[in-house]
Amino acid sequence: MGSGKKILLFVNVLMVSLVLSCSLANYSLLQAKPVASKPYMIAGKPVVLALPKNYCVLDPKHPSDKTLIDSVEKSVKGFNELLVQFADCQELKDWRSGKQKYLNNLGNYQTSLKFKKTDMTGREADTIKEICTLFKKQSETLMDDIKPEIDRRVKEGFKNVEINKRKMIGVVHEDPSVCVTAAFQRLKTESGTLKDQVNISGVSVLNGRLIFSYLYTPYGDDQVVIDKSKGMMLDLNQDNQNANNKLKK
Repeated sequence: MGSGKKILLFVNVLMVSLVLSCSLANYSLLQAKPVASKPYMIAGKPVVLALPKNYCVLDPKHPSDKTLIDSVEKSVKGFNELLVQFADCQELKDWRSGKQKYLNNLGNYQTSLKFKKTDMTGREADTIKEICTLFKKQSETLMDDIKPEIDRRVKEGFKNVEINKRKMIGVVHEDPSVCVTAAFQRLKTESGTLKDQVNISGVSVLNGRLIFSYLYTPYGDDQVVIDKSKGMMLDLNQDNQNANNKLKK
């Protein structure tokens, strides 16, 4: 697999639905706090990661959360490292209690294993430009090429979940600090129902490290959903850029 295909696979390998269905006991949920209180060490460099407003971090000590985290980690094994998984606080509370069957609004941060030790300080804008250019020129072709690999990883990480349809919408925003892409996917869930979902992916460089950001939300009107999710991603990127720039001082 060429370097271009590998980069695209890093960004798209998680185009799956995180829709585990569990019968859960009540569990107390802390108020959402920025992940900024806990910098993540990536190959010896601290990286600060913010949360969307009203989102909470999944807790690996909670059984249902751990199952979901483990499934995501398995689906990206060998390519990416999952840094943190998060979801809408109220949905997470209802999901844990069994009141809600699926998590609909959720996301995570990952970093690339291939580039984990690569310090991109000083070439942040060039890195983002290269990745966005790749998406613009080759995303649909490369998506066809890596589809078998994505399907295999979905089956390994999520039992009885299938991707019935996948469509790259393309680059929806580009600036020197972030490349944002959008994709649509239709999935067959564990219970056999169909679930339409929009995935917004952001690629940025924070404190010299390559970071992938993912936001998932139910599908609706294309432009409305994309604009809302894109705005959330841009807000996250700005928070992250501000916080990580302070680390350099």
